[in-house]
Amino acid sequence: MFEFNKIQQNMISACKPIIGDSHYSITHTFLAIFGVTLNVVVQAFLEIADDAQMATGFANFSEQHLLWGLYLLKCYPTDRVGAVFVGATVKTFIKWSKHAINHIATLYSQKVSRLVDLNC
Repeated sequence: MFEFNKIQQNMISACKPIIGDSHYSITHTFLAIFGVTLNVVVQAFLEIADDAQMATGFANFSEQHLLWGLYLLKCYPTDRVGAVFVGATVKTFIKWSKHAINHIATLYSQKVSRLVDLNC
């Protein structure tokens, strides 16, 4: 079980070298880099973390990996540029960011299908 505030702090800590720690950075720069607000990312992590960690070979899925996936979706860097940006090897960046994207896609399809079921 994950706690919202702890996850939020972990994400801020993971981003601090890139975005800084001012209120402006946490709100505006975070949104510019990842395409969504910090609270949305935390909520998404809470919804996908258990499933993402249960997948074979992905037990160490963490907040930073979800951020990597969002960064890849928002900025669409080459694999090498993405890896340098997050401070990982190319292989590691690809593995974790694509795993996160798969879970984001699953979450999105679940949310959309719920809206369709509700005739929204």
